[in-house]
Amino acid sequence: MTAQGVVEQILPGGAGRVRDAQGEVLLGGVIAGEHISYRPDGLRHGVRWAQLVDVLQPSASRCEAPCALAGQCGGCVFQHVQPQAQAAIKSDWVRRALQAVWHGDVQWHAADVPASRRRRVRWHLDAQGRPGFYAPRSHQLLTHAHCMVLEQALNELLARWPAAACRGASACSAVLLSDGIHAVLEYDNKPSRLPVPGDLPLSVATTAIQWWWHHAAVSRPLHRPVRQFHDALPVADGELLLQVGPDDFVQGNAAGNRQMIQQLQAWLPSSAYIVDLFAGIGNLSLPLAAEGRRVEGFEVHPASVRAANATAKRHGLPAHYHQLDLLGRFQPTESMTGADCLILDPPRKGAKAVCRQLHRLLPGSIVMVHCDPASAARDAGLVAAQGYRLQAARALDLFPFSGHVECMTYWQHA
Repeated sequence: MTAQGVVEQILPGGAGRVRDAQGEVLLGGVIAGEHISYRPDGLRHGVRWAQLVDVLQPSASRCEAPCALAGQCGGCVFQHVQPQAQAAIKSDWVRRALQAVWHGDVQWHAADVPASRRRRVRWHLDAQGRPGFYAPRSHQLLTHAHCMVLEQALNELLARWPAAACRGASACSAVLLSDGIHAVLEYDNKPSRLPVPGDLPLSVATTAIQWWWHHAAVSRPLHRPVRQFHDALPVADGELLLQVGPDDFVQGNAAGNRQMIQQLQAWLPSSAYIVDLFAGIGNLSLPLAAEGRRVEGFEVHPASVRAANATAKRHGLPAHYHQLDLLGRFQPTESMTGADCLILDPPRKGAKAVCRQLHRLLPGSIVMVHCDPASAARDAGLVAAQGYRLQAARALDLFPFSGHVECMTYWQHA
C-alpha cells in the first residue's frame, strides 16, 4: 500500500522525515518540501522506514544523479541533490545542533561546496579480490572500476587493481597523502600466501604506493624499503610535513582539512599555550606549534602519540604528546590546566567526560570539532553550562555526497 506526504526535514545522515497518522516515517532519496508517494518498509531499531515510490512535486534543488550506481551503492546519500543545496542542508544540521546555545552575535560560517574529493576509502573485496562498496543496509557487494567521489589517484589505483593478488583479503583501506598512497590489505584470517611486489602496482601516474597487510590489529609492509608519506599542513611561512603511517587517522578531504587548520589559526591568533585532547597524530596542534605556540597533547592511542612526538622532534617543535584515557574515567593532569586554549577533536561519541571537567581544566577558550551533530549538541550544552559562551561556529563538508558534516565551534569564558 502506498501513501503520500510532504518531506518535512532532512535529518543528519541524509534520511527525510514524513509524518502520517501513525507518526513519523523516514526514507532516503528525498529533499525537504517535496510532495512524494512512498511504501512502508518495516521497522529498523524501532523506527518506521519507507521506500520512495515517486516524487510528485520535486524540489528545485533536485538534479539527475551523476553516478550510474546512485541508489544501489550505499556510499552516497545525496546524489539527487545539487551541490550548493547539499552544503545548505549540512549547514542546517550544524545550526540546529547548536540552537540551544546560539545567540545573535555568533560568527557563523556555513559549509562551502567541497573543493576536493575524498582521499580516504575502505573497499570491501569479493572472493575474486575485486573491490566495491556495500548496497544500502546490506552486505551485497557492488564492485566497481571508478568512483566519482574519490580523488583521481585512488581511481587510477582502481583501474590497475591487482585482483588476483588480493584474493583472501576481506577489505582494503587506502589513503592518498601529499606524496603517496598507503594501501592496506585487511585479512580476517592469517594468510597462507601474501602478495609480492611483482603482484602489485607500486605507483600510479606520479603517485607512489606503499602496500601493507593487516591482521590481528597490526599492519606490516608488503615490500621494502618502506616508503614514508606525508600530509602537507598550512603554517604561517609555508607548509609543515606531517608524517602519516598506514594506521594513522587523517581527515577524509585534504582541502577541507586545510580549511579546518586555517580556521583554528584565525580563531587563535595570540594563544601561547595550547592543550590538545584527542590529538591524534597532531593534525590540528602541530601547525600551531610550528608558529611558536607551546603544545601539550593527549591521545588515547599509543601509536598516534609516538607519531606526533616523532614529527615534533623531527621539526624541533615545542610540542609534547602523552597517552591517556579520555573516554572513560578521565582525570585531568596538572599540565592540562589553565591553557590559553583547549582543543577537543573527539571521536563520533563526543567528549562528554572531558566537558564535565572544564571547571578543573579552566581554559581561557575552547575549540571543539565534532563529526556528529548529536554529540556536538550534547557537548555544547555541557560547555555552556560551565560558563563558556559560543563565539563562532563553522560547518565543513569533508565528505561530498555523504550524510556527514564537521562542526567547529569556538568558545570563550563568559
